[in-house]
Amino acid sequence: MSLDAAPVLLDLAKTAADAKYKTRALRGYLRLARQFTMPDPDRADMCRAALALAERDAERKLVLEVAEHHPSLDTLKVAVDLAKIPAMKTEATAAAMTIVQRVSGESAEIRKLLAQVPYVAVKVEIIKAEYGAGKQQKDVTDMLRKRARDFPLIILAASDYNAAFGGDPAQGIPKQLKIQYRLNDKPGEVSLPENATILLPTPK
Repeated sequence: MSLDAAPVLLDLAKTAADAKYKTRALRGYLRLARQFTMPDPDRADMCRAALALAERDAERKLVLEVAEHHPSLDTLKVAVDLAKIPAMKTEATAAAMTIVQRVSGESAEIRKLLAQVPYVAVKVEIIKAEYGAGKQQKDVTDMLRKRARDFPLIILAASDYNAAFGGDPAQGIPKQLKIQYRLNDKPGEVSLPENATILLPTPK
């Protein structure tokens, strides 16, 4: 098992006479893309090469898993491209938003990429938000209001809650972020573990 096998597997995925061997080779190729350390652009290139050969959504989902497992601007572009495929729209949109949450900061390039994701705009209103543990809570309502846009994912200035919220309100203790909100005027509430992706569930 090494990246030396990648070009061989890719060639088999293109040229094998039997369709089942093409599929196995492509899956092996994607396993390498997921498991091995490499520069982000190289991983994204492997994802695109696999996508060009993928004939089934099962393999496209494996590409998406690679992108989500290794969040970067490069893999975000892969997820955005997958979101444009009708059958992959829902899963790829969620993955793209998860990747954005894990990539530090909010750059102009990230906003430009998100603009290409075919999500349905929603009205987001943050009613109240607290971060902490037990009685040691920090009011972060205003911070979340400033970061809220017209989709249910809230992208913080940093992926680490303590950094994004300006300090640790309960050092050494597992914390939660509790949010009361409205999506399209419907009330909702969610509790998230420390540093989780802030994706607001659609209220029933």
